[in-house]
Amino acid sequence: MKYADVIIDISHERLDKTFEYIVPDDLEEQVVEGVQVVIPFGQGNRAITGYVVGLHDKPGFDVTKLKPIARVVKDSIAIESQLISLAAFLKRNYGSTMNQALKTVIPIKKKESEKLKKKSLWLFQLSRQKSSLMSFLLTNVTPLEKSVC
Repeated sequence: MKYADVIIDISHERLDKTFEYIVPDDLEEQVVEGVQVVIPFGQGNRAITGYVVGLHDKPGFDVTKLKPIARVVKDSIAIESQLISLAAFLKRNYGSTMNQALKTVIPIKKKESEKLKKKSLWLFQLSRQKSSLMSFLLTNVTPLEKSVC
């Protein structure tokens, strides 16, 4: 059985530490360092996201108190170990939380593609409106009015 050290996705100084979780057998191949996971957190087992920053074979706490990882976040960008080290450096030297430092070094490729899709759709709609306006003007405006435009 494997165990994962997870930094939760909450930027608060009291929570700026790793929490240990059990890696279920069915997720063992998917859970690697740097991957984003959904975990049960707190006494109410609220589902929150976090980042796996370490994996090991021996638990550091009583196994009966550990909770299993719920799932791996689909389409999440795995953080390389060098980026995790860079985030740790930022935390140590610049006074941020580990979660804030991780968010700083995570590539934003996923968010950019969403913005690009929205911008492309907006440009497409604008182009359609422009072409509709041009055809309206060509059919409904007199030659004298065209020369004024």
